Amino acid sequence: MAGNTGTLGESLIHRIATILNAFSENDFELTLGALTQRTGLPRSTVHRLVTELVDEGLVDRNPDGTYSVGVGLWELGQYSQVVQLREAALPHLMTLYDATGENAHVAVLSRREALYIVRVAGVSALPTLVRIGARLPLHSTAVGNALLASLDDEPLGEYFAAPLSRETVHTVTDEVRLRERLAEVRKLGYSVVRQEMTLGAFAIAAIVPQGRGATPAAVGVVTHLGREDLGRLAPLIRRTAARIGEDFANRFGGSHPSALLRPKRGGRRPAGERRSV
Repeated sequence: MAGNTGTLGESLIHRIATILNAFSENDFELTLGALTQRTGLPRSTVHRLVTELVDEGLVDRNPDGTYSVGVGLWELGQYSQVVQLREAALPHLMTLYDATGENAHVAVLSRREALYIVRVAGVSALPTLVRIGARLPLHSTAVGNALLASLDDEPLGEYFAAPLSRETVHTVTDEVRLRERLAEVRKLGYSVVRQEMTLGAFAIAAIVPQGRGATPAAVGVVTHLGREDLGRLAPLIRRTAARIGEDFANRFGGSHPSALLRPKRGGRRPAGERRSV
């Protein structure tokens, strides 16, 4: 297929990505009209492209005429290094959950955000809205702080160049205070956040050791503020991070999700989609 690439941001790949990004957790089935409205593309363009995506198995056309993400995308996703990292992390997250009874998860750095790729939670753990595939701010989450602490000066400076959102009344958005906290994270080997993303929550995280130049990953635990036990959780979270890194390197030759998680250009978050923890 050939597409018009004469205008930046309007290439064929950009338009296809915009269509695929129209789907979300709350809207996994969309009509042609909804796709047209969400993408802002001409209806004829959406119809032509989505028809070709159906033919390739990347989008499914349902019996009621709606469209959904196709099984072909799921099959391709199994080859991604993120899936390999999830496989390496899950047994260790289960062990961490067994030891703490609290929500445990792994996130990677993606587009100025923490992208959650695997989680384990139980009925007695603090209720959260974190899901696999969720994106949350770096400065207000424990995994995000661990990820920021792993960055060199240049990307860290780029992160602070943009305004930081205040998620709760406790969220730290001042660059000087955050840099001081990141220095402490590097010294201790773990990050701690209290009520900066969710009121009443305590979170702790540690970076997953990896080769230089790889996209950072971090493992974290979230619990009730009243159940904070730093002396017990800090060594557990550091040990879990080390074991995930070792297992991933042993099983997959030390590769790490990097290219897959580089910033996307194009696509847009559906209007009204809620970002939450």
